[in-house]
This record gives sequence, C-alpha cells and structure tokens, in this order.
Amino acid sequence: MTEYILEHDKGVIIATYSKGGKLKRLDAKKGFICDAKGYVFAQEEKDIEREFWKPYHKQKDPFFSTAQSYWLSSYKERTELSYRFKPQCGKALKEIGKHLTEISGNTEQALQTWYHLCKKWNTLPDFYRNKPELTFVNSQLNTILNLLKNGKQTSETASCSAADDLRRSFQS
Repeated sequence: MTEYILEHDKGVIIATYSKGGKLKRLDAKKGFICDAKGYVFAQEEKDIEREFWKPYHKQKDPFFSTAQSYWLSSYKERTELSYRFKPQCGKALKEIGKHLTEISGNTEQALQTWYHLCKKWNTLPDFYRNKPELTFVNSQLNTILNLLKNGKQTSETASCSAADDLRRSFQS
C-alpha cells in the first residue's frame, strides 16, 4: 500500500493505493474531499499528478514508544506481572502524551513527567495505586498529577479531626 498526500488551501487529503496500483481509499484529514475541486483523484497510481500529490509517510509519535516502555517496566517492577497492553491502552497513552506535551511544552519534558509519574506511582493514595490501568490513568490524569505535585489534599474538617485525635492521645 502506498499513500499520497494532497495539501490544498482548504484541507488535506490522503489517497491510499493498493499493491496493484488501484485507488483504494480517500481520506480527508482536514477539510472535506468536496473542497478539493479542480484536483484529479487518479484511479491508478501511475496516473497521479506528482506536482500536487506527494508521497505520504506517517510520522511516529515521539512520546509513545518511550512512554510505553517506561510504563511496562515500572508495572512489571511493581507487580512482578507483565502488563496486558490492549488497543484502548494505546489510545489512552497517546492522549496522555498529548496532554503532557501540551502542559510541559515539549516531548522531552512530557517524558520526564511521565517517568516521574511511573516512578512515584507507589506514593499515590490506595484508590489510584490499586488501579494501574492506562485508561484509568488517562481519565484521572489531572488528579494524579496534582497529587504527585502537591501531595494529598485534605479538607479542613479532616485535618481538624486528625489534630483532635492527636491531642486526645497525648491527654491519655
């Protein structure tokens, strides 16, 4: 399969050709296919207008493979079991990478944050620590990052009762 990309003023289209050279699929990555008026969608790969259509190579996510290896090794280290990596886990890890890259500014910083999260997993409260699934981590990412950054957040009433319990133990 060969893919070609057409970038025009209203969008981006990917054309996929089979090994036999026949047009298999058109995908609008940005905009709509109907916006590409005036461009020819060649039915055979040999007829492509090379001045408009350029070979397309998917870019690998720079965060994904490194973050996956961090997660798998830290999981094995914590549980002494291998992690069952499902398609949902891959999607969740990509979303985690996207969010961490947004908040840290670049991929390298996002990987450092992920590495820190993996190494400090055992310091999280039981509720989070006992659910080491990437889909759960993705859904609770803001809370987990806050807990790792600022520690456990307690309400005033909880801290008051803890202080009262401590005072009582000294009085006895």
